[in-house]
Amino acid sequence: MKRLLTIVLAVITLLFLSACASNSQSTVTTTTTNISTSSATSNTTTNFVINSTTTTPTPATVSLISIDVQPSLVDLLIGTTQQFTATATYSDGSTADVTSHVVWESNNTNIIISDTGVASGNTVGIARIKATLSGITSSPVILTSVDSLAMANTTPSTTIPIATSISPVITGAPATTSTPIATQINPNTGVYNNYYLGFADTPEGDLGGDGCYDDTGDFIILINNKKAVNPTYAQLVNFLQSDTTDEFPYVYTDLSTGSYYGTAASHVDLPRIQKIIDGTEQPNPPDICGDFAERLHNDAEIDGIRCAYVAIQLSSYPDPDNLGIPSNSGHALDAFQTTDDGLVYVDDTGWLATDPHPTRAVKIANPVVGQSYITTALFPEAGWDTSGDSMGTVTSVDVIWDGTWN
Repeated sequence: MKRLLTIVLAVITLLFLSACASNSQSTVTTTTTNISTSSATSNTTTNFVINSTTTTPTPATVSLISIDVQPSLVDLLIGTTQQFTATATYSDGSTADVTSHVVWESNNTNIIISDTGVASGNTVGIARIKATLSGITSSPVILTSVDSLAMANTTPSTTIPIATSISPVITGAPATTSTPIATQINPNTGVYNNYYLGFADTPEGDLGGDGCYDDTGDFIILINNKKAVNPTYAQLVNFLQSDTTDEFPYVYTDLSTGSYYGTAASHVDLPRIQKIIDGTEQPNPPDICGDFAERLHNDAEIDGIRCAYVAIQLSSYPDPDNLGIPSNSGHALDAFQTTDDGLVYVDDTGWLATDPHPTRAVKIANPVVGQSYITTALFPEAGWDTSGDSMGTVTSVDVIWDGTWN
């Protein structure tokens, strides 16, 4: 009887423990279970292991790499609009349309762009359109706002139709289109096919030179190329290696500030500048620093490389050659936005012919307000110092990518 009671109690205990184990299991999340048993009557050893922790994978971090704006080149008739799109590229290779999320910007107050990327022009002019998101800014695209007359004198964007049959491809054969070609620079816009002109404008006014492109010397003329692109650093060095602007001698000329009447464009010999663009005429040799920066800018743009004209002001200039240059003077150089090495400043001003000097005068600069202006030779030569002497302290820096017309 006692044995029967003991058995019954054992069964009840087992049922109770089983129920408790069932209730406990319903409240525990188990992701991995390795089971083994240990028996006194067997050589097999087994351990019971219950891992009740849940592991959540950490997502890979994806960052914004670049923003591309399209279309990259637009001629917009006054009174009409143009929709731009912005596409983001991320570190994992994915892309996304972020047109409605970027901050749009136009550098021309007469050519506006909405929060959704719709641009419109009120007057003729040129604008650089950019999009920014999370601290990343796109390369600017060019929008030219034109009237009906200017439209006829510019190269409109064309769409190449899809061929209905396959034709043989002739390597090196240029594509032919029926696009009308402008016969002269439009005096109202400064536009000539893929080129557009600008003056080197600063808060103090339009800068002048010594008649490199503008025979009168009243203005620095910037020739801009709508198709110019930012180079890699290696491409920039290759261009500077082949360009000969720095091999002209520096000739100091004391320029006095003057005034003019009418528009600046009315004082410029447009037919001559057109011949320079066409390659049938050469600009005058550069003399002062402004001329050297002007010529290097225009050579680069005609070669399809984006370039900025840079005007700086210096204090405490030492005038080492006793040319009569004031201690507080201006200087000019250029800047290139390279795709792999950031903004690169290039001083291309030549040497004085009367002084011993290296063959090349191409120098890398870093104009920073409040710091000494010192350049470093890009193509160092044996027997010559790589670093130049200080030209004084930089008090202001104006970087001019396109300039303005009229």
